[in-house]
Amino acid sequence: MSVLPVETNPYIIQHIEHTQQEKEIRLASHLLEVECVYATGRLIQDEVFDTVRIFCAEHRIAFSLRPFNSEAFEQDREYITKLPAFHIYYKDEYEKSFYPGDNPATRIQQVLHEMKAYDKPKKSAWRWPSFSRFTWKLPKRSRIASSDGV
Repeated sequence: MSVLPVETNPYIIQHIEHTQQEKEIRLASHLLEVECVYATGRLIQDEVFDTVRIFCAEHRIAFSLRPFNSEAFEQDREYITKLPAFHIYYKDEYEKSFYPGDNPATRIQQVLHEMKAYDKPKKSAWRWPSFSRFTWKLPKRSRIASSDGV
C-alpha cells in the first residue's frame, strides 16, 4: 500500500500567510510611518499614491506627503532613484524606499523582519539564579530572673 502525499489547498496557505502578514503589520503600525516624496513643480496625481495612502489608513500607519529635497534629507539624496517614491520609517529612523507599483505590505513586512532580527536579545551564558539575601532574625530570648538565688 503506497502512501499518497498530503497537499494543502494553496488558497488556504495563501490566506494563512496573508493573515499572518496583516497581524505583524497591525502590531507594529504605531512604530511605522510612510512618507511620499514627489517632484516639486509637477502636478500630484492622486492615483499614484492612493493605493499606499489607503493601505496606510486601513492599517493605522502614519502617512505624509512632501516635496523632494536632496539638500535637507539624506535619504532623498542617497536612496531615491525615481520619483514619486515612498520612504518607510521605523521608530522615526529611515529604513527603506519603495516606488509606485510595489506592494506596500510586502515592503513593510521586509522592514519588520529586518528589525525583528536586529532587535532580538542576545542569549547570554547560563548563570546560577540569584536570590535576594534574606536575613532571618530570631527574637532574642529574655532571661528570666529567678527569685530563689539558687
